Amino acid sequence: MPNIQPRLVVNVEIVGQSSPRWQGANSEANRVENNRRLSEARADAVKNVVEKTLRKALVGRDLTFQYDVSYPDDTHIPDHTVVIGSSGRGQSDSIVAARGDKRNNDQKYRRVDVTIRIAQELQQNVPRRVESTMQHSAKTRNWFISVAAGVTVADVAAGSLLFVQLRNEYGQTASGQAIVGGVGFGATVIPGFDKGAKAGASFGDEAAFTTTDPVTFDAFDGAGLNYTSASAALYFGYEVDRLGFFNLGPGAMNISVGGPSVGAQHGASVMSGNGVLWLNNLPPNYVIKTYSHAAFDRIKLPWLGEHKVALFFATGSFDLLVDDRVNLGDALDQTVKDIVGG
Repeated sequence: MPNIQPRLVVNVEIVGQSSPRWQGANSEANRVENNRRLSEARADAVKNVVEKTLRKALVGRDLTFQYDVSYPDDTHIPDHTVVIGSSGRGQSDSIVAARGDKRNNDQKYRRVDVTIRIAQELQQNVPRRVESTMQHSAKTRNWFISVAAGVTVADVAAGSLLFVQLRNEYGQTASGQAIVGGVGFGATVIPGFDKGAKAGASFGDEAAFTTTDPVTFDAFDGAGLNYTSASAALYFGYEVDRLGFFNLGPGAMNISVGGPSVGAQHGASVMSGNGVLWLNNLPPNYVIKTYSHAAFDRIKLPWLGEHKVALFFATGSFDLLVDDRVNLGDALDQTVKDIVGG
């Protein structure tokens, strides 16, 4: 089981606004200051609802609440923390949007903007692929392959047991095996997939092939392949076989690997199917990739959710209207669902 340690952060930004107009202001400075205070009162009113709702809905979730704290960005917020920040912009934004009209009292300027972001980051133990290490070897495009195989058919399913020997142009060799499944017809019996079968294998002639890019033996470990076989034998026979590796280029497809077949068998068969090659004997000083479960890989996920809502107010008021209380409640309900699930 992975060791999962979730990091959860909720960031709520509340920004109050006011329209440019303020009737009865005895000076320009008084008008601007009154609008600033009103926008802050509106933001605080929304902040109180947000805090009360989230605290009640998330009780027992081991979350710390912070208020009006500034962080460089959301990634710096401490784990399991809800940050609620509120501020008032007064008429500084609306006067620009209204093109300097100090008499403008449009409702769209009498509002509070709420943005809620929920983020989660996971740190867990995951299998990490260790890079292959190799001495006295090099990548190459030139390869040689020989195959020993037998075919069996049960009902309509056919499977082929392959023993594969690979050689690179530097004379290094590796071997492995694959069981290829497919659909075919025939009647053949082969030995089991064991050491005795491998010992009795008779490999065909080497076939040369090329890969599009220079690769090492690890490109073949776990490589998908297609194998097509047509054989006719009495105890020992000869097969007309084709083998191709996927994703290694056209030069590694349709390789003629026909030759003597494995062990005692009888009958005739034709089959074609796909499989995977696993290498288990490698050149000296060549280490195939292995898995390590000891290291932590840190996996970062994007924001799980972001919710935005604009709330509007009556002239000179910082009381939430009924419809806007509903809209804010819906946004907070969705926030809670994102955090606890459901």
